[in-house]
Amino acid sequence: MTVRSFLQITLSNNNYKSLEHLQTRAENYLRYRKAEENILRSTVEGLTNPESPVFKQTAWMGHLERGLWKTETRWDGNDREQLGKEALGSEEPKPGSPFYGSRGLKLSDSAHSAFSMMLCGSEGPFTKEQALSGFELAQTGQVLAGRLKIQERVKFRADNRIDAQRNGTHSTRTPTGMDLSQDIGTIMRDKAGLPVMSGTSGSSSDATLATRYAAEHFGKTWAAPGLSQAEGCKAISDLSHHYFRAEGSSPPQSMATGINKVRYDAGMEEKYVNTLDIFTHSYPEIYAGVALTIAGAGGNDEQAMYNVTQEAARILHEAETKD
Repeated sequence: MTVRSFLQITLSNNNYKSLEHLQTRAENYLRYRKAEENILRSTVEGLTNPESPVFKQTAWMGHLERGLWKTETRWDGNDREQLGKEALGSEEPKPGSPFYGSRGLKLSDSAHSAFSMMLCGSEGPFTKEQALSGFELAQTGQVLAGRLKIQERVKFRADNRIDAQRNGTHSTRTPTGMDLSQDIGTIMRDKAGLPVMSGTSGSSSDATLATRYAAEHFGKTWAAPGLSQAEGCKAISDLSHHYFRAEGSSPPQSMATGINKVRYDAGMEEKYVNTLDIFTHSYPEIYAGVALTIAGAGGNDEQAMYNVTQEAARILHEAETKD
C-alpha cells in the first residue's frame, strides 16, 4: 500500500535498484511529508512578518545581489534595459537573450518586478513584496552571471558549488529515471531514513554562493544583520525549500513540465499532483546544499555530509511535532 500511495500522490522519475529500494524510498518520503509541509507552512507565515529570520534573510540576499548588478557593465552584447523589460514580462525575449527559448531563465510570477529593477539598475528601495523575492534574485542572478560569462562569479561558482552525482541522468530527460546510486549525500539520506528526491541541491548551493560572493565583495556578512550564522543557514534552507516546493514558484512548474514530457514520450498520461509532491528537492537535500556551501566543504567530504544529514534529520523531527 505504501508504494501505491507514494506513486499515486507524487510526480517523479527516479531510478530504483529493486522493489525493496522503491519501498524504502516511499516509506521515507511519506514518513516526513507532514514535517516538510509544516516547514513550508512556517516559511509562508514567516514571509508575512518582517521580523522573522526568513524575511530578514531574503531581503538581505536581494539587497546584496542587487548591489552586484548596479554597476555591472558586462552584458554579453545584450542591452540591460531590454533585459529588464524581458524580466518584467513587458517585452518578449529576443534571440540571444538569457531569457529566450525553452532553455531561457524562468522567474516566479512574484519575482518579475524585483528582478527587472535589479537588471535596470533602478534607484530606490524595494517594496515589501519585492524584498520577498531576494532568494530568487540571488539564485537566478547567479545563473544569469554564468550565462553572461562574468568571470569572477563563474570562477567562484566553480570553486564553491556543491551538487549531486547523478551519473549524467535527470528526471526531465532520462526515460529510465534519475540515477542517484553514486551520490554520497543520497546514500547517507537513505541510511538515515530521510526523504530523497533529486540529490544534494546544486541550485540551493547557487543561491548560497551568490550571497557569499556578494557579502565578501562588499565586506559584509552573508547572514542578514541580527541573525547568527546558524539562523542564517536555516533561513536560507527554508527559503530554498519554499522556492522548490511552494505553489506558484517556478522550479516545481518546470520540473512537472519536464517529467510530463518524459511520460508523454513513453506513451503515458500526463499527471498532475499537489505542488508539494512534485519531485524537486527534499528538505535534507536543500539543507546539505546550503550548509556545505556556507562551510566551504567539498561535495565529497563525508564527515561534513554526515553532519549536515544529522542536522537536517533533527530539523525534520522538530517540525514533525509542530501542528
